[in-house]
Amino acid sequence: MNKIQSLLASFLLAMFFALPAFAQEAFDIQNFHTEIQMHENGQITVTETIKAKFTEDRHGIFRDIQTEGISIDIQSITDGAGKSWNYEEELMGRDTRLKIGDADTYINGDQTYKIQYNVNHAIRFFPDHDELYWNATGNAWPVPIHRATTIVRLPDSAKGSEELQFKCLTGVSYSAAEDCIYEYGDEVNAVAFRANRALPSYNGMTIVVGLPLNTFERPASIQINTTPNDAEVYLNGNKRCEGGCLLDYLPAGRHELTVKAFGYYDSDVRVVNLKPSETTAETFKLKEKFWFQLLFYLIILTAFGIAMEPIYTFFKKGRDPRGRGVLVPQYDPPDKLSPAEMGTLVDEKVHMRD
Repeated sequence: MNKIQSLLASFLLAMFFALPAFAQEAFDIQNFHTEIQMHENGQITVTETIKAKFTEDRHGIFRDIQTEGISIDIQSITDGAGKSWNYEEELMGRDTRLKIGDADTYINGDQTYKIQYNVNHAIRFFPDHDELYWNATGNAWPVPIHRATTIVRLPDSAKGSEELQFKCLTGVSYSAAEDCIYEYGDEVNAVAFRANRALPSYNGMTIVVGLPLNTFERPASIQINTTPNDAEVYLNGNKRCEGGCLLDYLPAGRHELTVKAFGYYDSDVRVVNLKPSETTAETFKLKEKFWFQLLFYLIILTAFGIAMEPIYTFFKKGRDPRGRGVLVPQYDPPDKLSPAEMGTLVDEKVHMRD
């Protein structure tokens, strides 16, 4: 018995120490370099160059980008030679996940992933300054990042400003550690960030760039109200929302609004000219189509008929039929027969008791 317990303990101990090896990913990130180009309209273009080293056959990588409150538009995903990678894009809670690779193809060794995408709503606006707060690497990597660097190219209007402010953060999500450095180049109007050491699994680097007030064109917004409440709202030909909603982070200028709903005539195209940071409201009341009104009343009548049918059937067929009055039993023998005669007819025998 003691020998069996010793063998079992040895087996469990070996499995315990083997778990990290089984859980270990088959790649790590040798270099994660990000370049961000800031545009005057508040949009930024992000180019990530991820150099990964695989030690086993795998299909590819996942890149999770935090997109809560912003929107991204993927431009391209290529390898080191400019050849396009296959990828799929899906929402994962507050993140957008890029599945990069081919399910039918295995890769190994050194691989390069160059991801380029445009970001809207990335600039944050404060009363005294504009700001870019960007998680350059993300914190979802289950592997270490040996080298993390980021270059941010500022708009021309901010070049040489004394109000520029820079900061970088490292560590897990919401960490306040600043184990990184930055350097601003006035001639190139860009700031370079670099983590001081390798980032462990689920650690990342976030950069902060503060710029003078009104460096960027402050967005405008339109509050939409519709009748019916579930009408579809189209902005410049693209569906944006349904019913009462707020169209925010809009660039100044000319915008076309159209509202549509099933059973209603489409609204005319309404042109709205927005000024920077302006907020306006637009109300649309759509007119019902004749057949939609007819269909509505037909549905009401049908529902009423279905509800009344059991009542009609009850009064028509469900009540007991009218009887012939009270029935009174008759106890006199038929045809004035005597008890003896009746007893003889019943059992064909003559009895004294009859």
